[in-house]
Amino acid sequence: MKNILTTQEIYNNLENKLFNNTDVSLTHEEVHILTRSCTNCGIPYCHGIGCALNNLIPEINDAVRLEHWQTAWDLLSITSPMPEIISRVCPAHCEQVCTHNMTGKPIMIKQIERFVSDKAFELNLVSNYTQIESSNKNIAIVGSGPAGLSAAIELFQMGHNITIFEKEKRAGGLLQYGIPNFRLNKQIIDNRIQIMKDSGIEFIFNTNIGKDISIKYLQKRFHAVVFAIGCPTPKNINVEGRELKNIYFALDLLSDYNMVANQEKQHQSINIKDKDIIIIGNAGTGQDCLELALKYQAKHITLIDILPDPINQNIDIKWPNINNTFTKNISNYTNITQLWGKNIKTFHGDNGILSGLTYTDLDWVYENNMPISFTEKPNTKATINADYVFIAIGYNKCNLLEKSGIIYDNIGSNIFTCGDMKSGQSLVVNAIANAKDVAININKYLRG
Repeated sequence: MKNILTTQEIYNNLENKLFNNTDVSLTHEEVHILTRSCTNCGIPYCHGIGCALNNLIPEINDAVRLEHWQTAWDLLSITSPMPEIISRVCPAHCEQVCTHNMTGKPIMIKQIERFVSDKAFELNLVSNYTQIESSNKNIAIVGSGPAGLSAAIELFQMGHNITIFEKEKRAGGLLQYGIPNFRLNKQIIDNRIQIMKDSGIEFIFNTNIGKDISIKYLQKRFHAVVFAIGCPTPKNINVEGRELKNIYFALDLLSDYNMVANQEKQHQSINIKDKDIIIIGNAGTGQDCLELALKYQAKHITLIDILPDPINQNIDIKWPNINNTFTKNISNYTNITQLWGKNIKTFHGDNGILSGLTYTDLDWVYENNMPISFTEKPNTKATINADYVFIAIGYNKCNLLEKSGIIYDNIGSNIFTCGDMKSGQSLVVNAIANAKDVAININKYLRG
């Protein structure tokens, strides 16, 4: 019997991700073995507490085991509006609660769903969206990230006319500009957008709502307006020297390289090859920056985080504060340094250009094995030299509507929010789940 890759090998094989420009794909044989094991599960927890979308995981896996590809795809599509995308970016919490995880080897649900999605496109099983009876109601969706696209798909299938407004040249939001191409090939997004267009969903690009078109105009022109613009503003580190050149937000680096990959520009504005770089923040965005820096041959990469080392301290810091599993898989890279429990004090440079930063060590106080507060250790200042610094410490909740004095998500208002704009920074799968719930509420609002 062929050996199956372990979960750690599937999700954390940096070499495959970076140099093959793709995640590791399971073979047909491996998928068959895994789905056969899934049917031996006593009590499945994966599709309930493990999946924000409540995917019908045991039923899907059984259809895959029988090679009933149309059935598997149809079952997956009931709850997941964009399976081929979600199965590439979801952190797969379903696998953490998989019954087989008691032995340390959960069923690789995420990879199976990706296999089903790829098989569905290969066999031309993917069809356009269809509508129930038309409501003759027009809905504007502002933002075409995962929440906006999902809300559009759900509301379109409920019978409403959908127009999506996007300020960029291409749809996808952070899927398009924030996730590196080697994690999510942008052609996959474009294929889904084309299906939406062919189904009758309208896209209007290069249009910034609030500047090019007023919010009040949309409110009058459409029966409902859904804002799904995520958390577009990164959190900053406001210390001395922040104004120096070559200090960027992580999203600046990611979008710069993605725009080159998308052929929206010819050359990177930020060239990190053979440079010493520092990434501040060790969660998902920091991970993406690290992988990109390795791929594009940065000389040395230093990861700095304010939190303590979750491995050496034997604590379990959850996303979005840190990507815990990723920290275990970079020790073999001699050009990566990880620094935990550090507080950035100043950036410094010469002639207005960054040359490094200074930090101090922190003493953390723990409660129930979790870090809750810290104090600085005296006499621990240290300096690191760097050509570039990238800040990846999260995103601020969007307050566009509050600043505009717009009443939303309230009785009597036809303005709604969904995804990260509603909840604050979260996972793609959570944003999609929220968008689906909001779509149900909007449908009730419009149909009475």
